[in-house]
Amino acid sequence: MKLCKSTLGLLGAAQLAVATVAFAEESAAPGGPLDISNFSMTLWGTTEYMFRGISNSDGPAIQGSVDWTYNGFYLGIWGSNTEFSDEDIEIDYYGGYRWSWAGWGFDVAGLYYSFPGEDEEFDGLDPGPLADGVTADADYIEAQVLISKSFEAPLSPSVAVKYNFSPDFFGEDGTAHAVQGDVGIVAPLGFLGDVGFSATVGWQDVEGDQSSSTPSRPALGLFLPDGAPLDGFDYVWWRVGAYKEIGGFKFDVSYHMTDLSDDLETLYGSFPEPSDFRDLIEPHLVLTVSRSFSFP
Repeated sequence: MKLCKSTLGLLGAAQLAVATVAFAEESAAPGGPLDISNFSMTLWGTTEYMFRGISNSDGPAIQGSVDWTYNGFYLGIWGSNTEFSDEDIEIDYYGGYRWSWAGWGFDVAGLYYSFPGEDEEFDGLDPGPLADGVTADADYIEAQVLISKSFEAPLSPSVAVKYNFSPDFFGEDGTAHAVQGDVGIVAPLGFLGDVGFSATVGWQDVEGDQSSSTPSRPALGLFLPDGAPLDGFDYVWWRVGAYKEIGGFKFDVSYHMTDLSDDLETLYGSFPEPSDFRDLIEPHLVLTVSRSFSFP
């Protein structure tokens, strides 16, 4: 009986190994999920890493991503230097599904923002320790829904609306909502050829639980101009820009700004010390050069 069970176990393991190898070979074959042509890579060099109207790098940033797509599904990893972690690095993981219907594009995704090397000390703009000695985690997740459409008309106009939701935002700061709208055109400009122009307006709202709530961090002194304690924050941001592709490189010049709401003034004007990071919410003119690579 023991021999039979052992034999059956070995046969089962062998069958599983054969099936795994067959699946890998099939997946990596032309047209399969692991076909090299399903992978791509993009590199960016930018004078400022901007995220929803706020500088996250306080200076130049080098960024890169690797993406996999197959039958509408996609997975990717993206990294950049940032001021929002102890080790000055952010690595994001994402995945989702894209499809089109009636001329509209749809995209649903999940994103995980990670800040490797975080410790329990308060350093820069990382969440740091709370008033009661409990530390807040910098990592957080978001769900994202994107709807877009490109029109076959002069100047190739396009529109998009994006919504992001986090159940516990950066620094365990409670629920967060972000809504963003984009418009774009491509205009022929004589000797410059086709040049793209785009504009964005967005709104971010964060409940305020651990990191931006005065009751949880009274030592920061986060109080609004009217004397009320800061309890979360919300603000509006805008962006306008132009881009041009030359020799496989994309050159983008854009201007980013926020409404400098009382919430932002209070949070970035006193976090962690007066005016240390006030410039992060100021308007920024940003130059970005990127290049994407696909595999044959």
